[in-house]
Amino acid sequence: PILLNQITELATRLPTWIVSGTEQIEAFNKWAENRNIRINVSGLTTQLNDRLSTQLQSLTGEILKFGLGAADSLVNFLLTIVLTFYLLLHGDRVWEGLFKWFPSNLSVQLRPLLARSFHNYFVGQATLAGLMGLSITIAFLILRVPFGLLFGLGVGVMTMIPFGAPFSICVVSLLITLNNFWLGVTVLAVATVIDQVIESGVAPRLLGGFIGLNPVWILVSLLVGVKVAGVAGLLVAVPMAGFIKNTVDILEISRNESREIEAVSSIEPPEQ
Repeated sequence: PILLNQITELATRLPTWIVSGTEQIEAFNKWAENRNIRINVSGLTTQLNDRLSTQLQSLTGEILKFGLGAADSLVNFLLTIVLTFYLLLHGDRVWEGLFKWFPSNLSVQLRPLLARSFHNYFVGQATLAGLMGLSITIAFLILRVPFGLLFGLGVGVMTMIPFGAPFSICVVSLLITLNNFWLGVTVLAVATVIDQVIESGVAPRLLGGFIGLNPVWILVSLLVGVKVAGVAGLLVAVPMAGFIKNTVDILEISRNESREIEAVSSIEPPEQ
């Protein structure tokens, strides 16, 4: 109930916050004028609008290209949704067909390995999200941030998505800045510090322990995943990378065992 009330109250207050943000800009402009500081916010806004208009006029020739790109992104998004539903309905058949390409003894090892890779990854992400949400919420309550519970839990939920925490922190800080500039700056600084501590100190060890990947390879897999499949690739890149790494390890162990058996066989004297 508390969270629902905060959502409703935020929707009610948001127009007032926007007006407050405009008033803060005007007050800053007057403060600068009274101290003979040549900062004309209105003029800067006008110049920015003029430059944007010029840039938009110069980009008229790119409209077709942009439209094609948007259509391509929409198609990829729809294909991702269709593929997701298909995998939910017939995922067992898909994996069954893929595992048939492997030897039977190796296939038996890879089936639970794939499930464990995805399970461990999402457990790790959920742990990070819980830690981030709890830390941010406590910090917001200490700072007496309006809707601190809502914003803190929102940042925690966004942490489930790779790179979602920094984006949500910027959005929350911007919203708070509309109501109180210095509180918004403080929130941005404190939340960024918490995010960096968790992302740099806790996340690599946690995900590395769950997935078995070096933090460098986690970052590389995310970059490759988003390049290949967009948002869907961002979600499955790390568990798939962990699965591939564990598969290579199993193949290497099997190869070494085969070499040891061959070496022992070559040493044993022939039977009389």
